[in-house]
Amino acid sequence: MALNSRKILKNTLILYVRQIFVLAIGLFTTRLTLQVLGVSDFGVYAAVAGFTTLLSLITNTLSNGAQRFLTYELGRGDKEQLNKVYITSINIQILISIILLLIGETFGTWFVFNQMTLPTERLMTAFCVFQIALLNSIVSLVNSPNGAVIIAHEEMQIIAIATMVESILRLVSVIALFFISWDKLIIYALALFGIQCLKRLIFIRYCRLHYEETKYKFIWDRELFKSMLHISGWIGLSSLAVTGFIQGINILLNIFFGPIVNAAYSVSMQAYSGVRAFCSNFQIASNPQIVKLYSSGDLFNMQKLLFRVCKMSFFLVFTLSLPFVINAEHVIQIWLGKVPEHSASFLVLLFIYAYIDVFAYPLDVAAQATGKVRNYSIFLSIGVLGTLPIAYVAYTLGAVPESIYYIAIVLSWCCLFIRLIFLKHLIRINLIDFCKKVLFKIIKTALLATIIPLMCLILLDTNNMTVIFSFFITYLTAIPIVMRVGLESEERQFVMARIASIKQRFYGQTNHIP
Repeated sequence: MALNSRKILKNTLILYVRQIFVLAIGLFTTRLTLQVLGVSDFGVYAAVAGFTTLLSLITNTLSNGAQRFLTYELGRGDKEQLNKVYITSINIQILISIILLLIGETFGTWFVFNQMTLPTERLMTAFCVFQIALLNSIVSLVNSPNGAVIIAHEEMQIIAIATMVESILRLVSVIALFFISWDKLIIYALALFGIQCLKRLIFIRYCRLHYEETKYKFIWDRELFKSMLHISGWIGLSSLAVTGFIQGINILLNIFFGPIVNAAYSVSMQAYSGVRAFCSNFQIASNPQIVKLYSSGDLFNMQKLLFRVCKMSFFLVFTLSLPFVINAEHVIQIWLGKVPEHSASFLVLLFIYAYIDVFAYPLDVAAQATGKVRNYSIFLSIGVLGTLPIAYVAYTLGAVPESIYYIAIVLSWCCLFIRLIFLKHLIRINLIDFCKKVLFKIIKTALLATIIPLMCLILLDTNNMTVIFSFFITYLTAIPIVMRVGLESEERQFVMARIASIKQRFYGQTNHIP
């Protein structure tokens, strides 16, 4: 467990560095892209390439399914079966790529020419961009098994480096557009396609050099093919439900309240996504360990790790978001200047929702490790999407815009206990232990950590200086409370040992500088 924890911590730190770097480069790249393409062409690319969003969902779903099988076989140590899983995942991707290409070239082409609102003089350009974006998505789809292999082997530094290089190349491509006189929109699309092809070649080469299971020779294992497609399909149902939930909220808010409330929701989602991404990196790093422990039959340590990941996931989101929740209105005011109405309340409710939903990913990974995910996915998809019809009725009766998240928060508690009930049967998880060691622990810690920041909010006048002070005092008090109250002595000792190790390395290197 100590070795697993060190590996998870190392991979989490690597992914954190990647997240900060990609976020910073991405914000600057988007600004330059809008400047060089202009509002019209930028909108054309967003509209046309957005048609391939479904392909991205399919890519991620199939990648997660392949990763589950690869990680499972790594835990068992069966190299021959591992190679079969890799080959079968490639076969599945190729088959689905052909189907998607046919759909894109028929329905997709019809949709671009007949249903999309595009400037007449840019129609053929938009069609060319659509073709390139379609090929880009297919290359990404076929490349996903190699990325899944790297994640299964927990070589997160490779994923981080590849993503960072991809971000730099995107920025370089956009800068180059300023010096090109040809059609910038088509060149931009071609540049993104070239970067994706380069990324695929790098992943293939790295996998061939380092992982013997990635040697491809055509074989057809009918049972394995059915099994992988079956599990990936049910995992995909859950992903589709989450996507439908997020887009459904936008649609309902637009129908009942108009674009101003949509803007408020969009603003709050951007702030929420930035904080949530840091927790996601930690969960991605822990994913392979959960599956490997299950495949080796070590359910005791699997549950121990699962409890720890759930608890640490909550503390990461809670600690990072607490000052934003307490100072939501003023923070958004400083960030945007002119703030759409409901932005602050949406942000607070989004984080409260995240405090419960943060358990979803590690518990879903544990369920996927067993391969018995059909009923699990069906019940949870109903629970997630159930928010939309209830909210529709509430809005019809005159409810306020925030009501949809009141409903989502209640249903997220229901979904949490649905997950736990299923896992009780799948991996013999102890519900009372989970409540005592995870839920009660985090509730107690959260209440204690909130007292001092709330007192500051009540006693001090709100201005820029007091907001900065609030952030400082929140982190200064919340982190020690999480360490002392939220963590067990074993977990506390591990964190302190890791901090001491990092300090020793830093000071050791400093002392050698002449």
